[in-house]
Amino acid sequence: PSAYPSGAGAEIDTKGAIANIPEEFFSLSSASYDNKSFIVASQDSSPEEIRFKPDGTKFYILGFTNDRVYQYAMSTAWDVSTASYENKNFSVNTQEANPQALGVSSDGTKFYVAGQTDNVYQYTLSTPWDASTASYANKSFSTGSQISGVPWGIDFDDTGTKMYVISDESGVFQYTLSTAWDVSTASYANKTLDTTVQATYSTSGAISSDGLSLFVIDLTGDRVLKYTLSTAFDLATASYSNESLDVSSQENTPYGIAIKVDGSKLYITGTQNDSVQQYSTST
Repeated sequence: PSAYPSGAGAEIDTKGAIANIPEEFFSLSSASYDNKSFIVASQDSSPEEIRFKPDGTKFYILGFTNDRVYQYAMSTAWDVSTASYENKNFSVNTQEANPQALGVSSDGTKFYVAGQTDNVYQYTLSTPWDASTASYANKSFSTGSQISGVPWGIDFDDTGTKMYVISDESGVFQYTLSTAWDVSTASYANKTLDTTVQATYSTSGAISSDGLSLFVIDLTGDRVLKYTLSTAFDLATASYSNESLDVSSQENTPYGIAIKVDGSKLYITGTQNDSVQQYSTST
């Protein structure tokens, strides 16, 4: 589901019981830097967000400077040090000239972008996971009635019927999509999480594959914060876990976050080094 890239789902083998993911894989208490990174400055000097393909062989960067989504491949899955630019991208400038949030559907046929217009815009990829085949789907949803500030992050539950929007100034908001992955059918679920006690500015978020952990970027504190949900994917049951990860040694202007499907890896984007930084959540 959306645990690996914010806004994207994961394919799960349903033969037999689904194995429980060890809780420590979603813990920040033992997280550490992998000494692996990848610079995206040749494409955009302000990488706002990162999302992954479920098998970890591709990732996508939303660039603020050029208003584009860029596609990268990794020769070793989930290892950003093996990444290379695939010379594939698409522009979102016609819809959003100041893009800051990126989401992806579980099958790679839909991308979502939000920014300073306060709208979430939906795009269709005629070839799944191929950014060069993207086009605007003429579907959007306004978050302006709920959000104070600007939407900086988008994530979805594993079914595409719940959407989470992260505001830079007011926290996280939950929405319901009556048609899965169709943002034009969204409505506010009257559920929110106030992150301002821990973070003055929140710039991205990612919910775990089991729906029990939520990770939020604290821009001012240069760290990742973890929240725990007592009911899976229900934001009304979220509370701060008192766990955080300081990323200031690698990135002092963090904007985007993504998590590997099993929770064992965490990725940060930022504008200090215009790069992607890789971490392990458990040793």
